[in-house]
Amino acid sequence: MACVKKNFYAANQIDGKGSLSYKALGNCQARPYVKPLAYQFHHITTDHAQKSGIYASYGNMANADAFKGSILVGPGSFSDAPYAGLVVQATNKCLDKFYNELDEQAMLAVNFAERKQSASMMTARLFQLARFGKALRKFDLITAARSLGLDPKSGIPTVYQKGGRPKGWSNAKARSKIVADAWLEFHFGWEPLVKDIFHATQVLQSPMTGKTVQANAGVPFKERDFQKPYSESYLREAEGIVLHKCGATLLVTDANAYAANRLGLTNPAAWAWELIPFSFVVDWFTTVGSFINQWSDLEGVKLVDPWNASTLVVKTCKYAKSYSSSYLEVRSHGVLFSRNLGMSRYKVAFRPMKGLSLARAATAIALLIQFLPR
Repeated sequence: MACVKKNFYAANQIDGKGSLSYKALGNCQARPYVKPLAYQFHHITTDHAQKSGIYASYGNMANADAFKGSILVGPGSFSDAPYAGLVVQATNKCLDKFYNELDEQAMLAVNFAERKQSASMMTARLFQLARFGKALRKFDLITAARSLGLDPKSGIPTVYQKGGRPKGWSNAKARSKIVADAWLEFHFGWEPLVKDIFHATQVLQSPMTGKTVQANAGVPFKERDFQKPYSESYLREAEGIVLHKCGATLLVTDANAYAANRLGLTNPAAWAWELIPFSFVVDWFTTVGSFINQWSDLEGVKLVDPWNASTLVVKTCKYAKSYSSSYLEVRSHGVLFSRNLGMSRYKVAFRPMKGLSLARAATAIALLIQFLPR
């Protein structure tokens, strides 16, 4: 059965309670329905409408099929404020997860042919981690750093004496610098070590041939806009969530090119960004680094049948206005969905603000302490 257009549209054009708008635009395919296809869908319903006094009509604000401006759900909501910005946030968040998963799966595919080396590497890393833990229990920071392949002199004060605590430990200021230096050394040393062990076990467990990679992310919202020009007041409220999902089948086409990309050898712009001091801290709060890296993220790999989809779920939205004793109120809800072929792209934006993880908080404090005078 060939793929053909399958469209449906229905709207009762009522400007009041019970108004609805339903539209579906897409394709159909033969079973087993495994190929991602472009598809659009929206379903909007007016749940409540009341008016009194001078308001003789709803002015199309209760018509589910009519455009209503920002915040309120409507046929064009994806591109309206504030939803356009929320779609960008959800897309960037989803791409972070997608490329992290793609990176892990691609390296599994590259390393599967070398699974014997992976077994040896995992054994070596486990012994390395054991030596690190043993030294740390004895508070032997120099041996602990060396067990991770780090240079103790770069971060641990030379006044430290093996078998005892560092000189100046009783001084709070000196102690804070010693702890901060040690944290930065160990955090950027043991975290890659543990990941190496995890990835090696994955290589030994699962051969890779055309792995499907998918990711999804959501950004909840609660918007409110109140205005009172002169003697008439207006209120717009909306609550819901914006979702983004993407996926593709991964094929490794050039293992050497992908390895070079992971080492940062294929994107000069990424070099320049990494050379800027504390650029990784900026990446905690923005997508600048991800935006730069996306131009070489697929070097050496191929995405087969890539797709991306955005969903706007408005659980409830309210429009109200009043003038003296006159009042008008409309409440509605709706779902908008759009799936497109191809992979999404990063856009430069601030990441949604939320509490720092303990590891990031500790790293940020340790970095700040470096600027304090000795």
